[in-house]
Amino acid sequence: MKKSTTEHICTKATIDVAQPTGETLSGRGGLSLFVRYLTGIGIFPHLERLFGSMRKICKGQPVGEIFKQVLCFFVDGTSRHLSYFDQLGEDMGYAQTIEAHQMISSHAVKRFFGAFWWPRIYLFRRLLQ
Repeated sequence: MKKSTTEHICTKATIDVAQPTGETLSGRGGLSLFVRYLTGIGIFPHLERLFGSMRKICKGQPVGEIFKQVLCFFVDGTSRHLSYFDQLGEDMGYAQTIEAHQMISSHAVKRFFGAFWWPRIYLFRRLLQ
């Protein structure tokens, strides 16, 4: 008969003391987990369905990719300036961490936010709820 899976398993790795650390979830490893979480809950197809009409032409990044990069920017919190997207575009390590093939520019983000208006803001709030 199998052992119960609810039994306590003794491990050699124990926590001896709790101390403050400089590591945060929004570090590069945390962003990778965040992107995997967003992909796992299946939010990108919903974003494409609800906000895909914001793209007037087929050039550029898909709406789901833009949302992924913007949400990672918000979670990262390193900078609050949209011009930081230009610096992130030059950092290939960041792009690989968030699984982006091509980073968006600050101008693309400004155009993206300019396309939002009240009905789309309402849709985005409903989606997040």
